[in-house]
Amino acid sequence: MTNGSGVNSPSVFISYSHDSADHKDWVRCLASDLRKNGVDVTLDQWDLAPGQHLVAFMEKGIYDSDHVICVCSDGYVRKADDGVGGVAYERMAAAAEIAKSTDTSKFIPLLRANTSKSPLPRFLGHRHYIDFNDDAKYEECREQLLRVLLGAPANPKPPLGTNPFSNSMPKREEPEGKSSGSIVVVRSFPPAGQVGEGEVLIDLTDLFVCRPPNRPEPKHPEIWVRDLPVRLATAVETIAALPRPVELAPNTHLSIAWYLGTLLNPKGGISISRLRQRSPNAQDEWWDVATAQAPEDGKGWVVEQLAWGDGQDLALVVSATKNALIDAQRAIATLPLSVGAIHHARLAHSSQTSIQDGGHARWLANGLIENMLAVVAHRRPKRLHLFPACPVGLAFLLGQQADALGPTTVYEFLYGDSSRDYKPGMATGPQAGEAFC
Repeated sequence: MTNGSGVNSPSVFISYSHDSADHKDWVRCLASDLRKNGVDVTLDQWDLAPGQHLVAFMEKGIYDSDHVICVCSDGYVRKADDGVGGVAYERMAAAAEIAKSTDTSKFIPLLRANTSKSPLPRFLGHRHYIDFNDDAKYEECREQLLRVLLGAPANPKPPLGTNPFSNSMPKREEPEGKSSGSIVVVRSFPPAGQVGEGEVLIDLTDLFVCRPPNRPEPKHPEIWVRDLPVRLATAVETIAALPRPVELAPNTHLSIAWYLGTLLNPKGGISISRLRQRSPNAQDEWWDVATAQAPEDGKGWVVEQLAWGDGQDLALVVSATKNALIDAQRAIATLPLSVGAIHHARLAHSSQTSIQDGGHARWLANGLIENMLAVVAHRRPKRLHLFPACPVGLAFLLGQQADALGPTTVYEFLYGDSSRDYKPGMATGPQAGEAFC
């Protein structure tokens, strides 16, 4: 849409909770201020008529707008996380958009009447917000918001100049295939020790003991929820200081790769451009995971739902490299879990070569998260139990979007063990260690 001067006006949808009459008045006043300054705002108080389909209105507003303003009051955060009311529908639609591109800047959180220690709902992750809690700072915050919406930063980034010494500097040839940024190797599998030239090692092997046949197991079950989160958080501080782009070579358990994804993602300020993946012929190959790419046949996940008990939790079995359903069902029946349903996501032909490359893996991760968003919004599980049989790279990509699905425990399959058991591995959210009790 264009304004009176013929200039394109950004479109904005405002998502908020009807906490009180005063709160609704404040949101309407903010929307009026934005419209007066050239922002085309859609607001239910103006644009939702009696008889209009509520869900269709919310979905159209979120999908079609340039930006979505999320007014994060205490009530909004609670309803979004608990899956209550219209806010829950908006959360589901927004989380689906975020799943398509986790680094999207489409969603802008504002704090208003917000006293929570965790001021944003889970689906917004760790996004930067504008704090409107203090009425005395309203004008300052409104200007900050307008500058974001209108693309008019107060301190624009200057253009990149040329190197004044470029003519006198010798040219450096990079070996073919070598990264110009940083390569981070994370190991929980042997061998420990040295890595290639220019690579940074995060060595976790001291927390594990190797059992035949070459299967590292934690020295104590609580290492998954006690020691490893601390070690990996420290590792992220190291990675954050490295030259970009950062490329990751995870030689780890699947749940560690998944947990790394929860830490290393655009929301956390660290994008991973490529992943080193061990191919079935034991050769390393680099996956470019920046862009999702559907396969030529367009085939993705086949998702089946199985009723299971009367518990409040949800289990997700991912069969990408092999069919893991029977082993996962045995584990769910044995472990002290409160599972009410099992969702089995499988590929048409599950094998070691079913995922073609990094773009295909990113596409599959996005599709699975989008599918599960609707399931989680409907069932509202207290915890998701993830049983993966997939490449380590796909586990990492699923972890990058795990915030949208809530508290999760990932289970490790005991390869080479005749028991064919799954044991709890890395976890997020409250009571993360309850599976070890």
